[in-house]
Amino acid sequence: MRSGRTIGAILLAKSGHVAVFGPLSDPRLGAMVLERKWLAEIKRRRIATLSLDGKSYTIFCIPTDAGELLLFNTGVGDALTTFLATVDFAFDALTDLIDDPDCAMTVIDREGRLSYLSPRHETFFGTDLQGGLGGSARDVIGNTQLDRVLGTGKAERGDVQNIDGVSRPIVRIPVSQDGKVVGAIGRIALEAPDEIEGLTRRINELERDVAFFRRLSGTGQVDIAGEEAIIGGSDNARRVRMDAAKAAPLGNPVLIRGEAGTDTAQIAYAIHRTGPRREGPFVIVNAAALPSSMLEIELFGCELGAIPGADKKAAKGAVERANDGTLFIEGVSTLSLSHQQALLDALQRREVMRIGAAQGRKADVRLIAASSRNLHGLVESGAMLPAFLDRISPIVIDVAPLRGRLDDLPDLLSDILKAVAMRHHHAVPAIADDVVPFLKGQGWPGNDLELRQAVERAFAVGDGETLRMADFVPRRGRVRSVDAAVAPTGSGLHAATEALGMDLIYDALERCGGNKKKAAAQLGISRSYLYKRLAEAKA
Repeated sequence: MRSGRTIGAILLAKSGHVAVFGPLSDPRLGAMVLERKWLAEIKRRRIATLSLDGKSYTIFCIPTDAGELLLFNTGVGDALTTFLATVDFAFDALTDLIDDPDCAMTVIDREGRLSYLSPRHETFFGTDLQGGLGGSARDVIGNTQLDRVLGTGKAERGDVQNIDGVSRPIVRIPVSQDGKVVGAIGRIALEAPDEIEGLTRRINELERDVAFFRRLSGTGQVDIAGEEAIIGGSDNARRVRMDAAKAAPLGNPVLIRGEAGTDTAQIAYAIHRTGPRREGPFVIVNAAALPSSMLEIELFGCELGAIPGADKKAAKGAVERANDGTLFIEGVSTLSLSHQQALLDALQRREVMRIGAAQGRKADVRLIAASSRNLHGLVESGAMLPAFLDRISPIVIDVAPLRGRLDDLPDLLSDILKAVAMRHHHAVPAIADDVVPFLKGQGWPGNDLELRQAVERAFAVGDGETLRMADFVPRRGRVRSVDAAVAPTGSGLHAATEALGMDLIYDALERCGGNKKKAAAQLGISRSYLYKRLAEAKA
């Protein structure tokens, strides 16, 4: 687009006087303001074009306190000239485009400074328009990506941006002048129409799926969503895959039995993603991690003012959030009898009663539960309702502990290592020949979870090229007492102190995702000392 240039201006004062500013290249331009019919038309249209001797002019009529100010511009791009000349309501169209109540517009200059925020943008984000102009767009709108197109010079259409937990369609367009990018315009849908809302909901569901698998495996991508996500070639792994494939399309409740640390959540999610409710939500509740009072709120929700702290808004429970989807309860054996009865009622009636509510809310869910305990024994002891156990276990899948399926360990190790390397944007290290035999010789009381944590720690302390047996020693990260830290030789306080120190280092590395700089800062030690201790531990 050719850049425009203002060649002069005329002020039509309310007093009737006419003032000319700047040299108008054609005297006929000044004479035209005396034509009342033409002047009335330009006041109505606010923007118009004029052609004299093959030269095009754009005229802007701007109301001021002193009167009407006419700006004469030449060199405007052909597309804009055509638009202004042929659209009788061009000014109103441009105004609606800028002040669209459903879309916010942002304009930045070539330095990424904020040049303009539409009023709709300002009210939606609560941004101080005057205070933000001239500053960095990233400082005013924290998660903006508009400045990205300044460097690429390419428009971005069909992207989405997360705002307040909602994915909203956005368009970013670079603005060029004389062949150079001089700024960019961004438009984002704030109040999307129904069809976009449906797309947004689907995007949010998919993003939750991705986030869930990231938590499960530490990976940055989801490449398997069905029963193939159950890794391993052992007899137990094949049987679990077969049982999950059979259970998925039925829609019945499923009980997954396995020791703590086995990948029951991954199995539950595989069933959900290949079942009839795959388009619905997948909601997880870790019952064992919550006290009874909090668990009741987490499961069933509460009405406004029903409990202390709920005086601002009501809260949906997990059962309600899982409507038309799947509710996965880890540690189902820890539910109290009252919680079991309430959940049983909700499943039977397909509605849930919030705490303090006068009527129920729709809650049509598929329940998948997991437990590491003998639930029939709990029924016999009176800690579980017989009807509740019958309801949650029409289909039962048994998962063997890791020590009982050591043939799966090479596949599990490879899969976890790839995920960890991907998350750290690192090449996948090779695995030394002595690693798998060493890992197979361990007891793995923490099962798959313990293996994953061990691989994370080994990756953090290793050289990044090859995973070696020494990287797994010591394998467990938390020492609960000085006695537990003492070496088998019983070498005393110094050895125990050294062992405790290394465990603190390994724990810090795990918390920081292998980032040695952050781990050193958390521990209050220098990076050089951290490297020294790691080298001594591997020696």
